[in-house]
Amino acid sequence: MLCALTATSTRVVLLGRLSIDRADGANENASLPGRRAELVFAYLAAEHRRVVSRDELADALWPDRLPDSWAAALRGVISEVRRFLENCGLDPAGTLVTEHSGYRLRLPADVAVDLDEAREGLATAREELAAGRAAAAAAGADRAAGLTGLPFLPHHEGEWIDRIRGELEAMHTNALELQVHALAECGDLRAAAVVAARLVRAEPYSEAAHQLRIGVLADADDRAGAIKAYEHCRDVLAAELGVPPSADTEATLRRALARAGARPPTATATEAAAAADDEPARGGGSPPAAAATIEDPLARLSVLVVEDHPFQRRTALRLLSSIGVGTLASAPDGVAALQLLAGSPSPDVIICDIDMPGMDGAEFIRRVAERGLASAVAIASGLDRRLLNAIGAVGEGHGLQVLGALEKPLTARRLSELLATYRPPLQRATAAPAGSVAAKALVDALGRGAIAADFQPIVDLCSGRVGAAQLSPCWSDLGSPPIASAQLVAVLEREGLTAAFVDRLAALLCGELGELDAAGQAIDLWIALPDAALADATLADRLAEIARASGADPRRIVCVLGARAMQRDGALHVLTRLRVKGFGLCLDELGSRPVTAQQLDRIPLTAVRLDAQLVSGAYREPARVAVLQEWIDLAATLELPVVGNGCVAEPDFELLLQVGCAHGQGAFIAEPMAAAQLAGWAGRWSPPLAEDQR
Repeated sequence: MLCALTATSTRVVLLGRLSIDRADGANENASLPGRRAELVFAYLAAEHRRVVSRDELADALWPDRLPDSWAAALRGVISEVRRFLENCGLDPAGTLVTEHSGYRLRLPADVAVDLDEAREGLATAREELAAGRAAAAAAGADRAAGLTGLPFLPHHEGEWIDRIRGELEAMHTNALELQVHALAECGDLRAAAVVAARLVRAEPYSEAAHQLRIGVLADADDRAGAIKAYEHCRDVLAAELGVPPSADTEATLRRALARAGARPPTATATEAAAAADDEPARGGGSPPAAAATIEDPLARLSVLVVEDHPFQRRTALRLLSSIGVGTLASAPDGVAALQLLAGSPSPDVIICDIDMPGMDGAEFIRRVAERGLASAVAIASGLDRRLLNAIGAVGEGHGLQVLGALEKPLTARRLSELLATYRPPLQRATAAPAGSVAAKALVDALGRGAIAADFQPIVDLCSGRVGAAQLSPCWSDLGSPPIASAQLVAVLEREGLTAAFVDRLAALLCGELGELDAAGQAIDLWIALPDAALADATLADRLAEIARASGADPRRIVCVLGARAMQRDGALHVLTRLRVKGFGLCLDELGSRPVTAQQLDRIPLTAVRLDAQLVSGAYREPARVAVLQEWIDLAATLELPVVGNGCVAEPDFELLLQVGCAHGQGAFIAEPMAAAQLAGWAGRWSPPLAEDQR
């Protein structure tokens, strides 16, 4: 149970979320505007008893490379934190002060920090137990365990963050151990067994934790439970470390069996401890009343866990094992997982984190789907629920069975419920031949010129005219089974058809340019290039020849590339040659992954497009609006026009206007339409009126 706010208290919250909680709730809508402000606020709050140097904060904000203008950028972040403090009812000038070439958060006497509460609460619980006040010690340790079991800055990484997380993990296990001893002294052995089981989950390789659990179960006259606890210890050590239990653990079991009664109570401590599996792996508080149900079909499942945080990865594996999943594997990131999948049978289900360094979970899911490396995926992340749902929808678009989104921390019950929804794919063994049939259908369609194109308009938000449209391939006669759009690129690359496909679409695009000109519509056309196309040194020459043959102006054609394409060998050379030939270049999905101004400046871009998931619905969340503004400001420093993709509702459209986005695209403006409709639609379209103009 967490400490309750008194009528006059204010509390800085760093664990589980970032906020300043006031008893009157007057600042409930105040939020930090972006990741940098979050990191600086957390750093200063956690270290509020000392001055934090500018160099420390700069190292935390820019661990890889310090930008030339870092001092000015840091001052900007400090200003954002001061505004947040003011919105929370604190004096910004008196609370966040400059001292000795650094900053210090001078909190008023009546303001508490939950990280301090956890530290002080654990120390007080130790004193209470030493003084013989076991009940008070148990309550204090429970509060400390609850606080330290919450995540700290789950969407950030860094040496300082790792140090705080390490301290929290140590405090968490210490609090649980102290709580076990205090409850045992109170005579509440059933509750002590529950907490001991929680301690073993937190420290699965600590024999001392296992020994404590065995002893508590024995004291509760639960001979069977003590034996099961020993067997669990033995199995974990053998499977994970390849060693048997130590002599001390063997002796603990012998002593336990010697003093345990032959007849366990009706409601055993083992049953009570089993119920704890339904709670978060590092959470505090009281356990649920009943144990999770273990479904027999889970034993037939194979599950791969992809999670970059070692503790959370181990926790997920332990929970999956506890509910009876038959085959388990794990990988620390998307790249390692793809390597593992390349040399092993495909799992039934992949449980994947999203916010991972390097290859993020969204990209990993896309590659898994395109290559048919699993039947289903479940998303496990601490990200916003709406964002997780959006990523899940993308996975389904790629042809994966998406079981759902798991909010962290994971629980055995939620995992059981989610995995119970898994349905084996029909005719799983014939999946490979089906891909071959689809590839043959695509080859035939390309040969017959059967692939056509729709176009989705892109509007100029300054002039109110339709300035561009993006080509989207479509077809109706690829045969059976059909190819899902999201799997098309993978089939093309696997069959060596990327160049032929791009050439076909370029010809369609150039033909449509002529039709638009004839209709008096000077609309530029955009074409998304598959990643593999940017490894083709002949691409620029081929596209230029196609444009020349049709009389199209390359300056009216914009090639859209994903951020991943830039990692391909020779991509920069190909992009440079496209610009030399006159084609425009747009970087897609800006905001979906970290990128610096220096990285963008290396590419001869003519535009950037915001990630649709960043734009859609951002008007409801001030923090996302601030992030959106940061990306638009970054593009402005490079003099790059910005397209706001994901404009699916009128508030999205109005937000793009407010933040100074140059162009908009999305379902609210128009869905993709046939080429024959584009010119007429563009001639009729007009921007929607603002509310005060109606």
